Amino acid sequence: MRATGLRHFRIGYRLALGFASLLLLMVVVTVMSLVLPTGPRRAVDKAVSLANEKSILITAMRQNIIVQGLLAHDIAFPHDNDVDTPFKDMAQILNEQRNYEYAQAKLKNTPLSESETEIIRKLQVRDGQIRSVLAEADEWVQAFNPGQAARVLAEQATPPQQINIELLNRLNELQNTQIRLHLEEFHRASSAANHALVAGTAVVLALAGVIAWLLTQSIVKPLTDAVDAARRVANGDLDDQPVEHHVDEPGQLLAALAHMTARLKEARRTLEMAARQDGLTGLANRRHFDDSLQHEWQRLGRLAQAPGLEDGRLAQLSLLLIDVDFFKKFNDTYGHQVGDTCLRTVAGVIGGASLREGDVAARYGGEEFAVILPGIDAPGAAVVAERIRAALGGHPVPGIEPPRTVTVSIGVAAVTPGAGLAPAQLVATADAALYQAKHAGRDRVCIAPPIVPALSGNCP
Repeated sequence: MRATGLRHFRIGYRLALGFASLLLLMVVVTVMSLVLPTGPRRAVDKAVSLANEKSILITAMRQNIIVQGLLAHDIAFPHDNDVDTPFKDMAQILNEQRNYEYAQAKLKNTPLSESETEIIRKLQVRDGQIRSVLAEADEWVQAFNPGQAARVLAEQATPPQQINIELLNRLNELQNTQIRLHLEEFHRASSAANHALVAGTAVVLALAGVIAWLLTQSIVKPLTDAVDAARRVANGDLDDQPVEHHVDEPGQLLAALAHMTARLKEARRTLEMAARQDGLTGLANRRHFDDSLQHEWQRLGRLAQAPGLEDGRLAQLSLLLIDVDFFKKFNDTYGHQVGDTCLRTVAGVIGGASLREGDVAARYGGEEFAVILPGIDAPGAAVVAERIRAALGGHPVPGIEPPRTVTVSIGVAAVTPGAGLAPAQLVATADAALYQAKHAGRDRVCIAPPIVPALSGNCP
């Protein structure tokens, strides 16, 4: 009866009422979870904050000591021949000592336990000794005897500094111990609060379940009927009419969703095609070319490392770079429209060159095209390139009288992807071979040498 009464409200009002009730119950649970463990949580936060503050100071002090040791070594063994290096290093050592003592003073002003106070007292016992050693070392440096200064530091300053580092490590352990003790105390206090929270949560969940059930019953039944009606329409039963309560949002929502889904799918197919296809030639565009080259590079790189690969050609990646000869002159002579027709003609020949599944023919840019040939070596790729070059002779460009064909120059490069190589090297090598094809007279295929860093080609 209650669920039936809820249907007198539109679905939006029902959802608002249901969510408002659930939100109120969630607020109750949240307040309980925040209020009950507040005291123990504050204590832990304070302890952790103090321990972090101390840890930062302790770490700074350890760093000061370590830097002093490194600089002391540099005094005796400078990295350059600068005579001022020992003076600079000694000045930095003294500055690090001042920073160490400043951090120690700040640490002493924080709340400390008896164990921490005792450790700091032990640290201070060696401070005067270390200061005097540093002063003596500084005098040796000022006397232009950095070697003696380094010996003084190594023999008299390093041992007490190592002891100080051990004491600082113990201070860090004490911070961890304090945090652990406070966490254990928090756990005990939280356990009692959790029992009360569990009981309150159980009551709240029971009320939430009742509200959710009533809300669900008021929506699911008409929505189920609407889905059944939509399924019957999808099966061709167009004469079936919705039941009386389909005048509300479920029926309208499903119709809108169906229409929207159909349009979104169509739009997605169009966008995917546009994102991968060149609008003029119908071949793959530059973005698709780059993605395919990277994908094949990674795939063949893994294949090349596979054990038991008997035929190394299967792991090779070949690339053709194709350029229409004298295209600018052709474009200037016959106009841009005929030039576009020329590019479409060349693209049609490339796309119809009996490429295998997995090969990618793309417009690289302007009048330049590219073909990715995975799993084939340079001689095999040259066969494909020659097939493309020869086929253009039988395809005159439409719209020109008397009929005229165009020629292309093709650069061929192949490589086995591996460590120390990159796809850009394959493109650069093929581009160098293409340059040689043009330099050698155009209308020909040039094969790049197998060594990737060498960019010169070999023309027949």
